[in-house]
Amino acid sequence: MGGERSICMIGILLLFPILVSAATISGTVYDINLDPLDDVVVEINTTPNQKMVSRAGTYSFTAPVGSYMIKASHVEAGQIDTYAVENITVESDGDFILDMFTFPDFSENERLFDDGIVIDDTLLEGSSKSDLPLIFVLLGSSILVFVVAFIVLSKKKRSDLGDDCSQELVSILKKNGGRMTQKEIRKEIPLSESKISLMITDLESQGRLKKIKKGRGNVVILTK
Repeated sequence: MGGERSICMIGILLLFPILVSAATISGTVYDINLDPLDDVVVEINTTPNQKMVSRAGTYSFTAPVGSYMIKASHVEAGQIDTYAVENITVESDGDFILDMFTFPDFSENERLFDDGIVIDDTLLEGSSKSDLPLIFVLLGSSILVFVVAFIVLSKKKRSDLGDDCSQELVSILKKNGGRMTQKEIRKEIPLSESKISLMITDLESQGRLKKIKKGRGNVVILTK
């Protein structure tokens, strides 16, 4: 009897490190607004696999030493709308906190988008394979024309805006006797100093005004 008890005690002592080496992994699952996510499914790939449904977003698993993957997913209308995946390595026993943050699942939308790109064969009826390169060339040319037109119109709009600002500068100089400091001009026109300097330089190149250095500033004089 004494020998059997000794063997049992030795067995218990050998199993004890294994039993106490298990770690507790717990945390809270949050949505994209950093609020606890209700009714979320959380699972960990231990052996056997552990899975739970958390009504308040909190979870807790017990796992031995090893590397694991924890997944959290929220199902809405039969589809996963948000999910999160985290990897964790347990090297010793203890309590570990691992909060998870879920994000929208766009995989289904991407699949639907890919499925939606369909070339209707009826559009190609009556066209031989040799005609297809011509179709793509015409399509590319149309896109190029659109881009060029957009750039030209944008430049024209900026040019018109610049002319309006320059004319406003000339008008302000006329109202102030044709002579103002650059600092005074900035008070009249709500633009940056660099923009006003460019306007003055442009008008100076046209001979409509001249700029004279005075102290730390510039005096702008209207010439015509």
